[in-house]
Amino acid sequence: DKLPHYSESYNLLIEEQIKQLFIGKTNIIQFNDLINFGRKIVSNIVFNEDEIHDDIFKIFDESNDVDVFTNDNFKVNKQTLDNYTQNLQKHINNPKKGSLIELCVKISKNKEEILHQIPHFIFPIFGLFLTSMPRLLILLCNHRNIFEKIINEVYENDVYNLDYLRKCIMETVRLNNPVVSMFRTLEKDLYIGGKYLTKGTQLFLLTNPVLRQSEYFEDGYKFKPERWTKELETKTYAISFSQGPQKCPGKELAIFLIQSFLTHF
Repeated sequence: DKLPHYSESYNLLIEEQIKQLFIGKTNIIQFNDLINFGRKIVSNIVFNEDEIHDDIFKIFDESNDVDVFTNDNFKVNKQTLDNYTQNLQKHINNPKKGSLIELCVKISKNKEEILHQIPHFIFPIFGLFLTSMPRLLILLCNHRNIFEKIINEVYENDVYNLDYLRKCIMETVRLNNPVVSMFRTLEKDLYIGGKYLTKGTQLFLLTNPVLRQSEYFEDGYKFKPERWTKELETKTYAISFSQGPQKCPGKELAIFLIQSFLTHF
């Protein structure tokens, strides 16, 4: 709910960074360009700094190692973890004005809690430019009529009024949700699939099968942005950004950053 206050500066930030992206280049960018772009945006939004914090992104690379899934004894390198923690603690103790960390410090005095929340800002924002943005571009390149419709909308409207592009973003994260799973705890007894589950049971949910289920989404494997309405976004099965008390608090920020990127791109 704080997004309108920050959106103008975020929009200008992305516009400037995209100009930087193409300096000395042809009109083609590589995937590594998106990685560097994402790092710059994270540094500016989360820390309000131009400097890129290599210690933070090093832990991201290491924790994405395949060994996480195959090695029961997997641990992040201690030095990497210490550098990462010290870097975040430094910013919590002295947050830059206009950063997301500054907002956290205003809301909570519990520095340990803030330390554990900051990754939920860093890595989803970074992930936007590594996963959702490339996937959206690929889908648009394969649906030229939709792409042309978006181009017309971008030329005729400002970045805050792109309803059709929003539908395309929602459809992209429905088809390829970057959050592939989530845990939820039952608040009441549930009978489902011939099984009786008691209150307090923890459920492990796979998001992508739900988001493609024909019972909820007609032609669930097709890219159909028109399906998205404000009503559909509130349905319990529309879990692209989850729902209820555990709904992603950064949903509107994520959508806005992609809208801004594509507009200036």
